[in-house]
Amino acid sequence: MRTIKSVSLFAILLIAFVLMSGTAIAADPIEIGSVDDLKKIGNDIAFPLGGDYVLINDIIITDSTWNSIGDRNNRFVGTFDGQGHSIIFASLTGTTTLKNFDGGNREPDGFGLFGTVGNPSSADRIEIKNVNIVLESNLTNEANSVYYNWIGSLVGYVHVSSPAKFLMNNSSLTSNGNFEIKGKNHVGGLIGHADYGIFKDCSVSGDVSITAENNGVGGFVGHVSDGIFENCSVSGDVSVTAKNHAGGLIGYVPTYVNFTKCFVSGDVSVTAENDYAGGLVGYTLRAADFTNCFVSGDVSVTAENAYAGGFISYFGSGLIKDCYSAAQVKAVNEYAGGLVGYAAVVGYGYSPVTIKSSYFAGTVDSRDKLGGILGDYYYIAPTVTDCIYLDTSGSGFTNSFGTPVSSANMMKIETYETGGSVSTAWSISNSPNPSKIWYIRENLAYPQLFALRSNTIPIPSVAELKKIGSNEYDFVNDYWYTMDADYILVDDIVITDANWSPIGSLSNPFIGTLEGNGFTISDLKIDLPSNECVGLFGVVSDASFSNISLIDADVKGKLYVGGLIGRASNNVDFINCSISDDVTVVAEERHVGGFVGRAYNNISFSNCSVSGDVSVNGVYYVGSFTGYVNNYAVFSNCSVSDNVSLFSDNNMVGGLAGYVSKGNFSNCSVSDNVSVITMCDYAGGLVGYADSSSNFARCSVSDGVSVTAERADSGGLAGGLAGSVKDCYSAAQVKAGNRSGGLVGTVTTSTEIKSSYFAGTASLISGTNSGGIIGNYFGIPIITDCFYVETAGTGFTNSFGTPASSADMKKIETYQTPNVVTNWDIVPAFDTNHVWFIIEDQTYPLLSSIDLAPGPGPGPAPGPNTGGGSGTGQAKVNDSTPSSAGPILNESPGQGFTNENLSSNNGSEIIYPDEEGGSVQMSYLLILIFLIIIISCIVYFWNKNRE
Repeated sequence: MRTIKSVSLFAILLIAFVLMSGTAIAADPIEIGSVDDLKKIGNDIAFPLGGDYVLINDIIITDSTWNSIGDRNNRFVGTFDGQGHSIIFASLTGTTTLKNFDGGNREPDGFGLFGTVGNPSSADRIEIKNVNIVLESNLTNEANSVYYNWIGSLVGYVHVSSPAKFLMNNSSLTSNGNFEIKGKNHVGGLIGHADYGIFKDCSVSGDVSITAENNGVGGFVGHVSDGIFENCSVSGDVSVTAKNHAGGLIGYVPTYVNFTKCFVSGDVSVTAENDYAGGLVGYTLRAADFTNCFVSGDVSVTAENAYAGGFISYFGSGLIKDCYSAAQVKAVNEYAGGLVGYAAVVGYGYSPVTIKSSYFAGTVDSRDKLGGILGDYYYIAPTVTDCIYLDTSGSGFTNSFGTPVSSANMMKIETYETGGSVSTAWSISNSPNPSKIWYIRENLAYPQLFALRSNTIPIPSVAELKKIGSNEYDFVNDYWYTMDADYILVDDIVITDANWSPIGSLSNPFIGTLEGNGFTISDLKIDLPSNECVGLFGVVSDASFSNISLIDADVKGKLYVGGLIGRASNNVDFINCSISDDVTVVAEERHVGGFVGRAYNNISFSNCSVSGDVSVNGVYYVGSFTGYVNNYAVFSNCSVSDNVSLFSDNNMVGGLAGYVSKGNFSNCSVSDNVSVITMCDYAGGLVGYADSSSNFARCSVSDGVSVTAERADSGGLAGGLAGSVKDCYSAAQVKAGNRSGGLVGTVTTSTEIKSSYFAGTASLISGTNSGGIIGNYFGIPIITDCFYVETAGTGFTNSFGTPASSADMKKIETYQTPNVVTNWDIVPAFDTNHVWFIIEDQTYPLLSSIDLAPGPGPGPAPGPNTGGGSGTGQAKVNDSTPSSAGPILNESPGQGFTNENLSSNNGSEIIYPDEEGGSVQMSYLLILIFLIIIISCIVYFWNKNRE
């Protein structure tokens, strides 16, 4: 009996350990990559409502109806990480009707991408982060006849028991046009109704109308009972309308909410058709605190009957400190105030309203009960200290809260110092100072909040682009166009200058960031043949460039010449950038590249591309990405394709770079009519000369690429190499006067080449050194498990690599023992868990990381999306559809391998049944373990009772 008891207890402990150990395995997030995946959440055993999800690409919902994820009976209680990707509502009918499976009744329910999330009885926290919702259609719901239908683009109803149980972070709504979100009650841009929650770094922007037919509407949230808002905003051309309780950020707060660094700005209209309209919040029944918040721009706040405030219309209790509003405030009948329409202590235990160190610079209008800071109050007078308002903000004010000041004096720092218009000096300086709350540009602008100083300056046209680094101050928007600022394109930029002046110099380099936002920069013309450091930017250092597309450019300089940058140094990053569509870059002397002419000390390119009629020419050091990089460079997931010409009059030219010291190349490709020519030495499909332990992994150069060094050292991957090559291939046409190699022209001591092959031709113009893998060497290299097609050339002068027939190179057994020392990581079908895949008797080995969907003929390896622009001023969404790739050398026309062999949906998405199966198997395993635990417990207690 003791034995049975012990065994049962041991089983319980063992299984508990297995469960705990398996948590790490089961905790891997579930990937969402399509609309169908989204629809499975809560409707598929492998996609539970309590799961942890990650979005792996942008998703477009074209359905005219959308069944919200989770309803009041089956709520979403997991986590969802958008990873910065977008979900676009783009119904083909122009309106997306939101539904849920509950069917609608008088019980509370939510409508949105997610309907109802959270469970008040659960100890778990629901988290939604890094999700971008994009409107390209209207949003409404099917239950407009029902009182409770709470609607938001991201979440309809958050139903949790405390603020800590729900976190929304770094998420946004953007409207690509004049679209509407409409419901009956509690309607918000992102969330309809939240019982509780913490909201950080979220925004609503664009041209959008948000409407509640009855009560409770906000630009961000329609109704929130209790929560924390930090760094949240509503901006752009936004219209917020309800019968009652309308707020620029939030419509209605019945309990308590804390606001820090929140704002409403732009052309925002807040309207209550009856009562309670506020620039930031429509109505707080009990309490709220506001710190470092503002309402600015062309913001109008209107109550058609009563209660309107530049910040809040009805304020039950709480604090406003270090805030300002510049709204146009109007209550048709009564109770209008610059910051607060009406203050009323609502019950025992609540303190009076306090307003400190704040100002109003808009207008106030009402028939009765109005003021520059406060319209009126009930029961206990608010405490208003050190607050001022513009003396032209209105007339007939019925109270004396706050101090009126002229516009000129409101722009002077002395106004906010002791002895000025305040009794206690504000925390203010005459320039941005992190130790102060406020700063002021004297005689230019009213005080601004340091905590909400604009971190990113929008660039809508070439006029603003030219201001970068000018130190010009835009006092209306508080933008300072310095070299260290962060900039973002908000529309396609067409450069009209006949001869552009590069931004940044050696003495004053650009050290900020430029986010292209998917837009294009076009018509760049620079003709400075005697100048150094020539490009859109002349000199940059410690800078970052992302999501930028340069098209239709003609750039000429003397040396250090690039399409985007002439000279870069010290940690410069390029992320998802492209150069395409008729671009010419020329250096009269040396160091010329499509992106950068010359770079020093750590430069990186990630998901970047050069394609479509691009020409880069110079005397020496020439590359489509960069001519020269000294001391560490990273190229990851980069591509060159489609009519690219690279020419050097002297030395070192490469598909990606002319010369690289300490370079790391991974998942890079060159394909489809690319010409690499030097009239002297060192031409390479990827790099002219790669020095100082440079490494290549999973890279390819496809047929259709020609590499020529008229004098010496030409290679399908590199003209010269001191480093390593692993899991790479080339099918280029390689030619050199001397030292012509299928992969590398000349290698140095300790160079290692493994598991790679050559399937092009390597020939000599006049010399004697050539080979299927390398042309020549200084010191014995280490070359193992490498192959070249036996028709690659004749008269090879070294025996590195194994020649094989075209037929044998299309068989998987060629790459397995005993034909190799170490088996290649290769499988007979596309599989991202393996480096290589091969279609027997039809293709040479292909790289799973870049050769996604081979077709019946040679084609370019898929590169990153290059955006493109429509000139609409709207955000763009990338298309990630792969193209064909790799050296597909079919000897019988019409017998090629097609997408149908890999995918059931015309190549737009590759489906791997084993992945779903793995998730299902894990679910079954957990159920089995749970049953074993129950049985063990029964046995244990049965034994105990018998004792």
